[in-house]
Amino acid sequence: MTIPCATNAQIHSSRTWNNLELAEQESQEYQEYLNILNNESEESSSVPALETELEQLLLEESQLQSQLEALKVEEDRVGVELKQQAVQREELEKEEERYWREYSRHKQRLLQAEDEYRSLDSQLRSTQTQLEKLKKTNVLTRPSTSGTPDTSAQSMGSGWGAFPPSLWTGPR
Repeated sequence: MTIPCATNAQIHSSRTWNNLELAEQESQEYQEYLNILNNESEESSSVPALETELEQLLLEESQLQSQLEALKVEEDRVGVELKQQAVQREELEKEEERYWREYSRHKQRLLQAEDEYRSLDSQLRSTQTQLEKLKKTNVLTRPSTSGTPDTSAQSMGSGWGAFPPSLWTGPR
């Protein structure tokens, strides 16, 4: 079967347009690849700059690793110091506890001594008051040693004062 000329021309024309479109797409892709290659070649011209930057980055990495090692050593030292301080803190807490117990014991003894002092002071004042009362009543005064009878004693039936000589106290 033969295809009419117009249809044949139309098929060829559409194939040609398809081929043209494919060729344009390929041309664009090649152009993109060319641009990429040009950019890479431009970047390759900056290779020395990139190598210098790489060397600087490697040097910085080395310095940072050295600093990291120094920090690890410092961390270990601080950890040991922290443990020592924790032990010292525990010892100080125990010592403080002993101190407070001893303080409490001494405080209790002081309060007891103060109570005893107040009690003795009160007893002393009471005794002094009684002594003053006795002095005022002449109970403790010595009778006349000259042998002369006391007039107040004569009224009681004795010539030797309020008390017989056997009850006298003090120096004779």
